[in-house]
Amino acid sequence: MSLACLALVNKQWLQAARDVLYSHVHLGSSERSVRKTIESLLRTLSGSPALAKIVRAIDFGSFYMEEGETKGLAKVIKLCDNLCEVRLNGWNSYELKDLVDALKSKKRLQVLDISHSSLSDRDCGCFCYLPEFLEMLQGWPELRSATIWMDTVDYDNSGFSSDAGEEAPTAVKVIPGACPELRRFNWLSGCLEQRHLAAISQIAPSLSEFQLKEGSTMTRQDLLVPLQLWAPHLTHFGLNFYEQVATWYVPDDDMEPIDRHLDDIISDMPLLRILDISSMFLKPATLSHGFPALTILDYRISAEELDEFISILSDPNAMPSLCELSLGPRVSQDELDSDLLDKMRTLCRSRGITLRGQFYREMLDWGISI
Repeated sequence: MSLACLALVNKQWLQAARDVLYSHVHLGSSERSVRKTIESLLRTLSGSPALAKIVRAIDFGSFYMEEGETKGLAKVIKLCDNLCEVRLNGWNSYELKDLVDALKSKKRLQVLDISHSSLSDRDCGCFCYLPEFLEMLQGWPELRSATIWMDTVDYDNSGFSSDAGEEAPTAVKVIPGACPELRRFNWLSGCLEQRHLAAISQIAPSLSEFQLKEGSTMTRQDLLVPLQLWAPHLTHFGLNFYEQVATWYVPDDDMEPIDRHLDDIISDMPLLRILDISSMFLKPATLSHGFPALTILDYRISAEELDEFISILSDPNAMPSLCELSLGPRVSQDELDSDLLDKMRTLCRSRGITLRGQFYREMLDWGISI
């Protein structure tokens, strides 16, 4: 029996069924027009403000990008005064302004998850430019979790020009502590620079989960200020950038090496439980001491570092709480020695550590069970 049928039994069941039906609204199906579903919901909520107040979460996914979908969704969002969770997969770019304005108005927003890809994997264009997003972020004082998927927010183009007289990049306007409740910040969209990271650390000084993925590889200097602030309370930390050897590149002997190592900062994260990192930022030797709370490690290393890592792993005092490990090559062209990998598998079995595939946690992020 459906919830809609149960709502007809009596008044008590009516309220209970309505709470379930409307507290978390899912909009998106390949079998029915999403636009028509939104139009039907819009009529219902417009005619019954009490129902609109029940809505706490909206999950929206577009398949066919019908005209009116995004505009209708924006109207629905505006009607829901108690809305605190929004997850979006796709939109119509020519109706996007309505959606952005609607989200800006939701001052009680607690969870935001947005992707520029529709449920049919169409590219829907960027949600907004980075400066606008950072400004928007500061208008959600109750925000607890933000996940921004690949290519969803566009670059901050200030300061990029071939003109010799180009002014310095525009300073990011910040309200310190604007998001005091923000704990989880997953930025998978690239395009962040040092000034943006510094701004985020001021806006959200109490992060406990932080992940950066895609875009230009960060340096130690880029990450130093925010990580020093967040280090005491980070439980989840991830830096995952695609590395590839450029065969055409000839090193310049006069060029200063780029410092990316964060060993001292990462080893000073006492609550760290989940770490997604490469040896570009964290040397294997650093894992030989400390990290008492670390339970999950997703680690990318060079072929030359594998033997050293196995030696560290053989010490039961190294990462004593580790129960799940994913190990892969740091550079896509690298291959890790199969005999050494067999040795590591045996070692993990003896320590009760579960070995996962290289993309295991990434698949989980996408909601795919393995």
